[in-house]
Amino acid sequence: MGVVVQPLIPCEISGVAFSKDPMGMTPGICIEASWGNCSAVVDGRTDPDRYVVDGHKVTHTLGRKNVYDMVIGTQTHSFETPDDLCQIPVLKNEEARKIASLVKTMADVMKTPVDVEWGICNDIVYLFQCRAITTF
Repeated sequence: MGVVVQPLIPCEISGVAFSKDPMGMTPGICIEASWGNCSAVVDGRTDPDRYVVDGHKVTHTLGRKNVYDMVIGTQTHSFETPDDLCQIPVLKNEEARKIASLVKTMADVMKTPVDVEWGICNDIVYLFQCRAITTF
């Protein structure tokens, strides 16, 4: 058995990205993003923004982002998202392209479509987990 220990990163923005749409409906890399740590996105407790990066083209659908999680000390806490943050996109197009590039690299290395949990803290993109998409 292997054990991985990693620091808890207090992300301002985070989410999940797919190198190939698991629903098979959208070409390009699909990114779901919300404020705070990605646990609210992964657990399905919030409606994240959705980005599709196809080459240099970025399309965006605004999600409600009604809940977000933040690290305080060593604990993760859930909060209601303030209305002003619900109304604005989480990512800039250049950030979506950077995440998409990293996800494409991971899919190329693994030689299979992947989903990746990621986060941004102090303008640094962190990749937390990468695994093969098995829904095809």
